[in-house]
Parts: sequence; C-alpha cells; structure tokens
Amino acid sequence: MSRVNRRPQFITAVLCHGVGMAVLGASSFLPEHPIKNILPIICLGMTGICYGLGVGPVPFVLMSEMFGVKYKSEGMAIGMAARCLVAFSQLKVFVNLRTIIGVDGIFLIHSILNVLAAIFVFLVLPETRNKSMSELEDIWKSGSEIIQTKKKALSEHTQNNNDESKSDLEA
Repeated sequence: MSRVNRRPQFITAVLCHGVGMAVLGASSFLPEHPIKNILPIICLGMTGICYGLGVGPVPFVLMSEMFGVKYKSEGMAIGMAARCLVAFSQLKVFVNLRTIIGVDGIFLIHSILNVLAAIFVFLVLPETRNKSMSELEDIWKSGSEIIQTKKKALSEHTQNNNDESKSDLEA
C-alpha cells in the first residue's frame, strides 16, 4: 500500500466493488445463458478482491494518517464506532429490506452507495500519502481543492457583481 496513492486506490476499488454488486443485482434480469451460472461466482470473487485491496484497508490507513497525534485515538475510536453502527444497522435492516426489494435490490443499493462513496472521496478527501502532519493540517484548514476552486469562483462572481453595482450607482 505504500506504493500507491490512497485516493486512487480507494476510488478504483470501490468502483470495481460497485460494478460487481451491480452485476450481481442485475444478474436475475439477464436472459438465460451458460455464463449466467458462472457470473455470480466471478462477481463475488471480484468484490472480495476489491474489498481486500482497497475498500477494507484504505479507510484504516487514512484514519491513522489524517488525525494528529493528539487526536488520533479519539478520531479512530469515533471512526470505528461509526463503522460498527453502520454494520449493525445493515444487519438489522437486511431481513426487512430483503422481503421488500429482494436480494437483487440490496445488491443494486450497495452498488449505488459504492458510486456515492467514490464521488465523496474524489470531491472531499485529500491525498495523504507522503504528506507530513503539518501539510495535512493546512489542507484541512483550507479545504479540498474543489472547495477552494468553488470559493474562488464565488468570490470572483461576488466581486464582479459588486463592481457592476458600483458602476450602476455612479452612472
């Protein structure tokens, strides 16, 4: 994991995981074909590999790199507690959800959540590999690159509107 940047590794893994889940969810709608019998095994293998290469380990590495020494234990405890609560919620809701939308629907929901996770990581999470704690603190204080770009565009738009308002008042 030290050779690959965390964001691309997680995004790639979560998207591949989502594809596997989507194909599993859609497999019952596919027409009869000899490959239809093998497809669930291939998809389960793919999702297992993707989980092991990125979805499972990367969040733990990111948590250990994102929190400073002063807040590392509290931050990781909150992260692990949130993870356990989500897993507990999934287990409690599964039986009811299965009767309402079926297992195929559950796989499709998981694939959608994987895509949303990839979008969230792309938009919000900074790359932490080979960054010092002070560099990471500066990133968190200033916001992600996309947020900075939006702030800059908003301030330019506001400045242009103010300039137009002043010129209208002067005329």
